[in-house]
Amino acid sequence: MHGLIFVTWEKYLSERFGEAVLSKYRVAQGGQVVTQAPLLASQVYDDATLVAGVGIASQLTGFPAEVLLREYGQYFQMNGLTSHFCSYVVNQFQSGRDLLLAMSAV
Repeated sequence: MHGLIFVTWEKYLSERFGEAVLSKYRVAQGGQVVTQAPLLASQVYDDATLVAGVGIASQLTGFPAEVLLREYGQYFQMNGLTSHFCSYVVNQFQSGRDLLLAMSAV
């Protein structure tokens, strides 16, 4: 998974739940490769690390994973780090149908 997703995920956790939750999240991630060095937006990380991280965040916050992912998706689209990326991707398609078809093919 692209590092930009991880960087934005941690930014979301920090802004939504505060630095204390982010700190606990990082401690709970413990031995995961992604937390042993600063996250890099241009780096690629293992998908399983984010899946595990969503579970950890769910336990720490008391919010279901589905809610966290929905909120994160909205945050990702509106965030200053990623909004230009979302615009770039969306502007490549003529309709929502074309976008969904392209996404389902990935």
